[in-house]
Amino acid sequence: MRLADCAVRKLHIKLPAPEYYGDKKPVELYVVHALEENPPKDLGEAVILIAMIGGYLNRKNDPPPGHQILCMVIANSNIYAKDLPY
Repeated sequence: MRLADCAVRKLHIKLPAPEYYGDKKPVELYVVHALEENPPKDLGEAVILIAMIGGYLNRKNDPPPGHQILCMVIANSNIYAKDLPY
């Protein structure tokens, strides 16, 4: 388990629909920005942290995370973009 102190900012944005979608309502986005006080020390640690979001367990005898687990993280993070009305 990794604990970290973070500074978090929340921003609410309303984006108007493009002109050719004039009949659509504006898209409302909530953006959360987190700034970690002690970031990962190298790229390898950052990749492991990202892979853990997708289910990588980082046990003692586990190989490093591969492309499949990282692709699952990327695929799952795009779910929210599919909910846009256009």
